[in-house]
Amino acid sequence: MLVVFLLLIAAGAAWLSRPYWQSKNPPALSLRVEDAEGQMHVSWNRASPAILEADGGLLEVIDGDSRAQVHLSAEELRKGSLTYLRQSEDVELRLFVTRPAKPTVREMTRFLGQPRPSPAQIALEKTLDEKKQIEEESARLRQMLERESARTAQLQEAIRILRQRLQAQERTPTSRPQ
Repeated sequence: MLVVFLLLIAAGAAWLSRPYWQSKNPPALSLRVEDAEGQMHVSWNRASPAILEADGGLLEVIDGDSRAQVHLSAEELRKGSLTYLRQSEDVELRLFVTRPAKPTVREMTRFLGQPRPSPAQIALEKTLDEKKQIEEESARLRQMLERESARTAQLQEAIRILRQRLQAQERTPTSRPQ
């Protein structure tokens, strides 16, 4: 009987202390970032239990030497994304999601990439693309002009030959039957 009693006490202690020994992984937010010429699309899993339970959040942005904090409402969190114009090639994003009577869930991601092109670089690339298109169009038009010039020369030669024949016919007396 004492053994049963000790087993029950051990089981009860194990049950009560399970938060300490049981691994509790917070719900995943699946924070990710995609970059398009310096415009970053920051997204997270809006169907995550942490997002669905959230009463707000904070996105902390460390962009090179500058820091910014974006406070997010529960509604904004449930949208699942936002955009950010980065200033450097090294951007760290930390998303903190607060839930009533539950621990804050946090996730972090980092973007390492090429420096954001300046407006002048973007304009230069656009100008170079337009120049290439104009050069290709110019080459195509030159080829068409060469073909048309050759065709015109052939037609002018045909006209010259026909005139010569006409003049020769006009000089030659035609004999009339009597």
